[in-house]
Amino acid sequence: HRCISCSTGVRLHVIIPKIKVNNEFSVLYQPFIQQLKQSNLKLIKYVKKGEVMDTIIISKDSVDWYQELKLFVETKIPKSAYSDYEIKSFENNCKRQFQTSSNKQSVKKYQIDSCNGGLIVSIDVVKSSPLYEFDYHLELNEEGYLIEATSDVEFAYNSAFRIEGKFTKEN
Repeated sequence: HRCISCSTGVRLHVIIPKIKVNNEFSVLYQPFIQQLKQSNLKLIKYVKKGEVMDTIIISKDSVDWYQELKLFVETKIPKSAYSDYEIKSFENNCKRQFQTSSNKQSVKKYQIDSCNGGLIVSIDVVKSSPLYEFDYHLELNEEGYLIEATSDVEFAYNSAFRIEGKFTKEN
């Protein structure tokens, strides 16, 4: 529904293990992060909060790739919750989709594609109570990532932000 725009021309070629649906997703991120570390890429981040937009350039030697992708790595669906999800698997289990409308689960949709030696991820998270609601949309592929979030805290504040990270070759 949203996509990471403006191709940078950089495409990582990562050997991602093909895992079964019931394994932890985090094992898919380890080789991806390792390849980012070895690829001499800098990170250009476009951060937008409200109408204010900032651009941050992080050199290849200063990028903490794990920290940049922490939201992806740490977003999990516990095995004990699998019964709340409709789980679809495609292409010999290298493409999976978990989707739920259960209010018990904050991760509403998790799509992960490790086919063709790459990694493409899309995650939707909703955390809510009678007093607050936080919505996150996350995307990751070999060219960059996107994090969009909105928060609404009753009687306090509303906010929205967008962070788009581009993996680019160091000049």
